[in-house]
Amino acid sequence: MTTSELCQPYLDAVLAADRAQVEAATDAALRRSLDPLEVYEQVYAPALHEVGLRWERAELSVTAEHIATALTEAEMTRLLPYLLAGVRVGRSAVVASVEGEQHRVGARMVADCFESMGWDGAFVGLDRYLSRFEASL
Repeated sequence: MTTSELCQPYLDAVLAADRAQVEAATDAALRRSLDPLEVYEQVYAPALHEVGLRWERAELSVTAEHIATALTEAEMTRLLPYLLAGVRVGRSAVVASVEGEQHRVGARMVADCFESMGWDGAFVGLDRYLSRFEASL
């Protein structure tokens, strides 16, 4: 099964805002022996890239783009327990979006990758939230 064959059912589901089908598409990718990070790379990232392209061409509304993102973030949360490495390495990584960036999924994927390698990967979100995080340090 190619990346597009794995991605297409997921893309169709997020565009239809069908949470049950979103979960089913993720589960189907996992059954194809993909680990969660491969699902990020081969399913979620290309699907959201396509959503962004369609939004850019005015084929999708901002609302549709936000729904696709929210559904993907919910799936990432659902997969997080499978990403957590059993052995922690005693290192931490703080990941935030760069100033002015309004998209958070990529940065969150990076933090989750750190988690999968045994790091404490703290995702602090968009730059507007970073100052609150810094103040708590």
